[in-house]
Amino acid sequence: KHFSSNEEHRIGLFYRLAMEGITYLLADSLESMKDACSNKGKVAEGENSKKKGGFNPKRLLVVGGGSKNELWRQMLADVLDLDLCFPLEAESAALGAAFQA
Repeated sequence: KHFSSNEEHRIGLFYRLAMEGITYLLADSLESMKDACSNKGKVAEGENSKKKGGFNPKRLLVVGGGSKNELWRQMLADVLDLDLCFPLEAESAALGAAFQA
């Protein structure tokens, strides 16, 4: 099927909106992890009342096919305000699983 430029434009907008949605969802997930690992919630009395450490990443390793997309890389950098690292091999999910083992 032939697409008109208007249809192609709409498809491009759909992809961009999907990437933006995923980017903001990732940002929200990171904030939730930070909150869960901080002392912001209710603090119980006793010896274990304060959580140690916390979660405050300074950089993010971005892998997978999407990591090759320059637009998405820029979206991630802008929204997350983190240093982004990209491995030489973008398809490195198996490598990440090996690190976790």
